Amino acid sequence: MSIDPMHLPIFGDPRPVSAPAAVRASVALLVVHAGVTVGSVVQSGVEPTLFVFSVALTVWFVYWVAEGRDWARVAACLSGFSSLFLSLGAGGGVVGLVLVVVSAVLLVSAARLMFRADVREYFESVDSEAL
Repeated sequence: MSIDPMHLPIFGDPRPVSAPAAVRASVALLVVHAGVTVGSVVQSGVEPTLFVFSVALTVWFVYWVAEGRDWARVAACLSGFSSLFLSLGAGGGVVGLVLVVVSAVLLVSAARLMFRADVREYFESVDSEAL
């Protein structure tokens, strides 16, 4: 016999809400952006210390974007743009410039998808539950 006739847990939602398609697409674009940044570093042959930190932060913030944290959207964009500017400074030749342009297009597209009006409630619902 159970106290709760629906057998629902006392704490938490048994049916977690999945992220909207726009958020999932932006997460995928940001992960590809991180891969392109790594490719740019390998192609240019510069010291990867700052790039590792920037790309690791981007990937970590992308995880929290997928979980619906509002602060992570801004943080992922800032760390993505920092790695973009580092790649721009380390650019080497035509291939390096093409990689930077591809990276910039990926980052701008992901930012537009994350800040759309139709996904705003996904981020607000998670933040209001945390309080």
